[in-house]
Amino acid sequence: MQRLPAKALHVRAKTHIELRLPIGMPGLAAFTGLAALLALTSCFQLTPPKDCQILCQPGGDCPAGLTCQQPPPGMSYGFCATPGAAMCPPLFSDAGASGMEDGGSDADAGEPLPPSMLCHNGACFSLPDALRANLVLLLWPSNLPPVGSSVSVWPDQSGQGNDARAIYPSAPPVVVADGVHLDGTQLGSGFVVPDSASLDFGSGDFTLVVVADLSSSTTQLWFARKSDGARTNSRQVGIQWMLSSALTGRPQGAVDDTLVSANTDVAQPSTAVYALSRSAEHVELHVNGAVLGSADLPSSDISTTNSEDLYLGVGGITGSPVDSLETVIAIRGSVGSTELVQFEAFLRSAFATPAP
Repeated sequence: MQRLPAKALHVRAKTHIELRLPIGMPGLAAFTGLAALLALTSCFQLTPPKDCQILCQPGGDCPAGLTCQQPPPGMSYGFCATPGAAMCPPLFSDAGASGMEDGGSDADAGEPLPPSMLCHNGACFSLPDALRANLVLLLWPSNLPPVGSSVSVWPDQSGQGNDARAIYPSAPPVVVADGVHLDGTQLGSGFVVPDSASLDFGSGDFTLVVVADLSSSTTQLWFARKSDGARTNSRQVGIQWMLSSALTGRPQGAVDDTLVSANTDVAQPSTAVYALSRSAEHVELHVNGAVLGSADLPSSDISTTNSEDLYLGVGGITGSPVDSLETVIAIRGSVGSTELVQFEAFLRSAFATPAP
């Protein structure tokens, strides 16, 4: 299998989209009110993909009406396209820019814009303008090399340049069907995103979303964390898995010194959508779209800005890692409740399968 050249890993692509087959893992046990949430899944449209939007390997499956084109020289994948369509442009170009067009670019800054649509496992979601404009981190599986490759850099597609880098290049994460697998034998195996102004939320609204897999419910760990490490009067944003006993656990969000815990122990999910969302002084913790906990900050002007890096899949360079990361998304600014419900429902349908 041909790996993408290291140079290509630093390129922020625009709207290339990859189809990966589901791995059939069980998901989070049903929550109270989940049936009402599922009724809202009809609010987003599963838009039929267009030519040159889905990666494929020769002989692999493509959506109805599309076939897999021959891979470009030196690559192990091609694109799904209508039979007889012109050859799709390469995913990466030697000039360091994507050949795809739908993502657009900022003519003044020269930075690529986030994709207007996200697709995975055959499901697609058109990003609302407000949500798309406020993306500051978008790590999506389509921006990974082929399955089995090691990942030293996971390029950010938000247009902010917040690329995630392997904390330990000697033990890098490895691409799996839906994302990246972290090395459970290496403490600190995960990614780090260097501190940037775009990832400092101040006292404003934000939403942090992580789709991740746990191999065990009996290990305390972080899905994502950006913290100054202070014991009191801390400045931090993070989502972690806390232990309730030797056998049970529950997710927990952190906004400075305010902790938002799930209101009940939950079955350890194989893959789930975790979200921490702040609106003024109110904070909510979601799992698979269900609100499992909420809290109010001491005041609406509490700032979370700090000068530390953002760790993904691990709480720091010595912590235990999650089993895998499927996607990590950060939105700086207000997100409408309906839009967030729809977005989480899409992520749940694309990555997380609830237990029957």
